Amino acid sequence: MALNKQQQEILDELGRVTNAFDKSINRLMPDIKREVYEMIISKIEKFKLSNKGENFSVSKQVDNLKLLQEIKQGMKQIYEDSGYNALIKDFNKSYRKTVPIIDKYFNTLVKEYKGNKELYDSLRKLAIDKSNEQLLRGGLDANITKQVEEILSQNITSGGRLVDTRRQLRDFIVGNKDEIGQYERYVKQITNDSVQQYNQQYINTVSDDLNLEWYYYKGTTIKDTRYFCCLRENNYYRRKDVISWADLEWAGKNKNTTKSNIVVMRGGYNCRHIMIPVNASVVPDRFKESKEPVYDSGCEGRKKKIRINGRKQWEKAK
Repeated sequence: MALNKQQQEILDELGRVTNAFDKSINRLMPDIKREVYEMIISKIEKFKLSNKGENFSVSKQVDNLKLLQEIKQGMKQIYEDSGYNALIKDFNKSYRKTVPIIDKYFNTLVKEYKGNKELYDSLRKLAIDKSNEQLLRGGLDANITKQVEEILSQNITSGGRLVDTRRQLRDFIVGNKDEIGQYERYVKQITNDSVQQYNQQYINTVSDDLNLEWYYYKGTTIKDTRYFCCLRENNYYRRKDVISWADLEWAGKNKNTTKSNIVVMRGGYNCRHIMIPVNASVVPDRFKESKEPVYDSGCEGRKKKIRINGRKQWEKAK
């Protein structure tokens, strides 16, 4: 085991702080989804639908555009009134809470280690600006509002039935028995990725500065753990091995993954694993002596419990 009791307690604390926001989102999301859906449904009956091949009059087009604008404004008002905007602003405060915990971990690796406040402040400002863009400004509009507008526009111009429009909107906003709605999925993924990548960026930058070569792929397999992560979980890897993973393809890989940021991106979208730098002295000999990176063959026996795409993904993930 790479981590001693003190280190494990520190990282457990980091996990609790990092994951605390999920509970707030889970409490708020059901009400927001319902309000957005009900507001849109209350307005779509006023839309002027066309029969296939029928040209809209200018007046009908103007009326529909006005209704679309009302829906967009209504969604923005719900975000404000429901507490969503305030929740995201509160989420941005979480960036202040994690770095001191990470610094405590580095204190266990290097005597008299002192955190880099300038680095911390720079990364925090970048992270806050990015999360605001994705969750309060353009990102929310492009990924949620625009998609709702697209569903409505397609049904307006193609002569779609009202019942079908309602179903499409419900699946997209609220979700169905098979999956959660896109709005909730988007917000959860962005908030998780934002803070996890922020933590990992700080860890990686400090690790580089301290010339730490080895990483421990820390995490726990859950029902939707990626095969990529299962293979690496609780194993040790040299930095050069981690960098080589950027050339692989696997389900859920972040499209922006490169050799320079693979440590930050890790398993991809919504990944909750963490790459922990460790001193070479704690790395078991079987990892040091192996000519090739060591992967967990035990994942082969857990195929039914994790999200995988068969043998081909096993080969690609390695």
